[in-house]
Amino acid sequence: MNQLVPNARTTLRPVDHLANASGKISPVMILVGDSISTPIPTATFDETASLWGILREEVLKRNPDVNPSFYNRGIGGARWDHLSDNKFATLNATGLTLPTWPDNPVYDPATDSWIDTIEALAPDAVFFNFGMNDGDIFVEANFQDVLNDFATRLPNTDIVLITNMVPNLYSTTENIGGQAAQDSRLFVAERIRSHAFYNDIGLIDLGREQCRKVAGFDPTLTYMTRGVNAAAVSTPYTVGPCDLDFGLVADIPVPNVWSSRIKITISQTGANSASWLEIYREAGKVAVEYVVLDNAAGRYRTVVSSVNSPTEGTMTLSVFLSGPTARIELNGELVDEAIIMRHGGRYSPVMSFLDGRSTAITATTYLGTFMPVTPQLTFAECFGSTGTADDVEGGNDQNHPSSKGWAYVFASVLGDTDLRLDRGHVAGGILRTGGVVPLIADNSTFEIEAPFDSGTFYLWCDHQSGGAAVVGAQVHFYAGATPSVLFSQLGSLTELAAAGTDLTGTTGADTKFTISVKNGAIELENRRGTAIGSARYMFLGPKG
Repeated sequence: MNQLVPNARTTLRPVDHLANASGKISPVMILVGDSISTPIPTATFDETASLWGILREEVLKRNPDVNPSFYNRGIGGARWDHLSDNKFATLNATGLTLPTWPDNPVYDPATDSWIDTIEALAPDAVFFNFGMNDGDIFVEANFQDVLNDFATRLPNTDIVLITNMVPNLYSTTENIGGQAAQDSRLFVAERIRSHAFYNDIGLIDLGREQCRKVAGFDPTLTYMTRGVNAAAVSTPYTVGPCDLDFGLVADIPVPNVWSSRIKITISQTGANSASWLEIYREAGKVAVEYVVLDNAAGRYRTVVSSVNSPTEGTMTLSVFLSGPTARIELNGELVDEAIIMRHGGRYSPVMSFLDGRSTAITATTYLGTFMPVTPQLTFAECFGSTGTADDVEGGNDQNHPSSKGWAYVFASVLGDTDLRLDRGHVAGGILRTGGVVPLIADNSTFEIEAPFDSGTFYLWCDHQSGGAAVVGAQVHFYAGATPSVLFSQLGSLTELAAAGTDLTGTTGADTKFTISVKNGAIELENRRGTAIGSARYMFLGPKG
């Protein structure tokens, strides 16, 4: 039965996903993406009724004491791969029609890449909105290249992913109208969505909101119906058509089963992308490996369980997928249960062996169906037309929303997104604000803008992670006076004056971590000889 439900809630937590921007009085925020991200995606309507306009409006409304700088870096017709330096070394090489960016530092499209123009702005937060133009030509390798490149070049920049919409189901334009075009966009949106969950990156689930408001279903919620019950089948075995999620319980004869890996596809297979998992034996235990790309990086999660791999008889393998989570059991024992990354859409999962063998099994299957939701506007209302009379203002009848589409979809999902930058709170006349410092590489610095002229700065690590060093410090700083600066070595605090010299410009051999106050900012300088693991900080100071 269809149901009318509230707006889809997003999973953006400012304290974690906008931690860098939260530490700034004047953060630099950039929207980068395809034509839907540009200032006026439909020329017949005002830019305030757009993703670009509504995002700026919501940030400003939630943060009256912050003065952010906004930059738009959207390009019409763009895909994820256009942002990849490995594929397009320059903007001209993309072949896209380049917009005018008057607020950008001087750049040369013949020599600068798209990422170069973003890096030049030293952003505190970047919002990504791609996928509408990717569809079934989405390239997983380039998607990974883009996010890895940003992590390397802008390691302290907050990243927020925005899922793509589906286009007009009833359009007569090729690769826009029809069910296949819908499914290909769902394929990309789930990849973006699950990437955010798996890597704990901020997510604005625009695609989910639009499916609920227009297409009439929730692409993140399914209910199960029985497919087959204890059916005698052989591998390779097609589980059956499903909407994203499924369950498979297979009784498999053990002899020789471990001489090849069991492969189960967990998404449709695109021209350049697919998702699957492989189950195998490792040192007498059952292991599972999750794959989004058949290379070292794409085989992103490997788990060797404590479950013994049977050597005789028949074993019962149970695999259940629900959105970005997977649960795998063997003979009733848990092999793995975790958040995973996968592509999405409607497809038919297949169980096979990597060596292509045909093996008789007994299968019981469960097939997911997207949860129906009562739509609030039609595709025609959502996407409007290029006309100027007798319909809702704006839209292009294909994939650019009308005024009504912006209001029902974009304004509602961004209105429900927590975009409050964590500037602290007041208690007893004292302002307290804080955040998380990203990983600080050895021989590097990181600056945190002080929220007031004088006060106390605290830095600490909750625990040691991944071999990174642990630090802790307390700094009293005053306007117009030499601050009291301390440094920490293995957590012990010592007055800098007693320790010796300013460490700026020295090498990692000095094994010290220094905090100083420069131009109204707290500068953390790491010379410990190893990275500093994600530390937390807090300011205490007078309000007003």
